[in-house]
Amino acid sequence: TSMPSLSNNPLLKKVIIGDGVTDLGFKKLENCPSLESVTLGASITAIGLSSFAGCQSLKELILSDTITDIGAYSFDGLENLC
Repeated sequence: TSMPSLSNNPLLKKVIIGDGVTDLGFKKLENCPSLESVTLGASITAIGLSSFAGCQSLKELILSDTITDIGAYSFDGLENLC
């Protein structure tokens, strides 16, 4: 199951994606400049192309060990994420 797109939202600061979502699809959180924290549930196995590209404020990304596929450019432009 994929999730609806939250892309291009300048007000979004935190996202928690619970169990039940298996695919963070193509550009789902792209260009959310205020996004600081994302937690992905244990059921997610794939992160789509450019999913977090342009989220330059992202400082915290909590992933599970169930992710087996990460699309190109998913973390493009994330200088604050260490």
